[in-house]
Amino acid sequence: MEGAFSLSPLWNELSIVRKAAPTLKALHGMVLKRILRDIPLPEPGGQKLQTEDILGAVSSFIPQLLLDLSEDNDVLSGIRALAAAEAQRHNPWAIVQASISMWYAEVVPVLAKELKSTEDDTREKWGLDVAWENIDFQELPFANLGLMAMLVVGDIWENPTDLKLQSACLIAHTAVSFLFIARILGPHIIEYPWRSLSTYIQGQRAQELVFKVSLSIAAKGYSLSRPPQGPAIEFNVDPRNIRVSNQGRKLLVRVAIDEEWRSLPFWHPYRRVPGSPWNNYIKNTQWRTFSTSPRPPPTWIKYHLPSSAHTLTDAIEDDYNSLRAQISQVSCLPHHPLKH
Repeated sequence: MEGAFSLSPLWNELSIVRKAAPTLKALHGMVLKRILRDIPLPEPGGQKLQTEDILGAVSSFIPQLLLDLSEDNDVLSGIRALAAAEAQRHNPWAIVQASISMWYAEVVPVLAKELKSTEDDTREKWGLDVAWENIDFQELPFANLGLMAMLVVGDIWENPTDLKLQSACLIAHTAVSFLFIARILGPHIIEYPWRSLSTYIQGQRAQELVFKVSLSIAAKGYSLSRPPQGPAIEFNVDPRNIRVSNQGRKLLVRVAIDEEWRSLPFWHPYRRVPGSPWNNYIKNTQWRTFSTSPRPPPTWIKYHLPSSAHTLTDAIEDDYNSLRAQISQVSCLPHHPLKH
């Protein structure tokens, strides 16, 4: 994610920082109730809804919901307030459409970079400029904000087996995704030429992409209700060879037939701490993960590297020292050889 998206807006975006789960659950319940009441749904044994059916239902449902002031919610009230200030004829559906199109306009270049087309590969083969190579992803903050909105909405995903309820949940999930994206991105349209988006972006295609991406995130999301697993289960460790100390403060392990239990170091991949196992092994050990000291962190660094990495670093070290020596001779700079 760091390679494709600008993460800079996340720590400045209050709508992302705030806990949205209670608001979204209430909105999802409200939306699902109205869908079951107002929208014709397929009965058991009938034909499943297609993408066009779902988007059509959402496009007719959301405007009615936003115009019904008897239904109130933080997400809905935020969109209505923005529409009253910015949209022509105070149309809140226009804010939703503009937010989705704004996300689509920025996420397409990102997808083009990650998924190179055959045409781009051909141009690259012949040494021609590839369009996505010159993209400054720091200028595409809304792509990431839209994705974060979908991740948040994915936590309230429900997938019942009954066809009628399943269809209602699909429409409800799509509607909530549209509304929450509008709540997150909507405030940014004030400084964005959103009124001209419809001239070069097809609203239907933008809505289809939101539907597909949000549904794929929700369907493959992490389940908080899944049963807990033992430590190091992902490494196929025998449960008899790993345990927690009697005080519950240390993770102990033994190897093969060794009867002695040893405490694992803090960087060992068996320990479940924030960050990936590789990062916890290689990371700068002088920088505290959760520092409680008011003093500034140390300026020196110390990394753990596996011995196999020397097969790569040795060649880089030789090239670096050779080039550094040449530069020092030309510029009279002091020579600092690279050592590991």
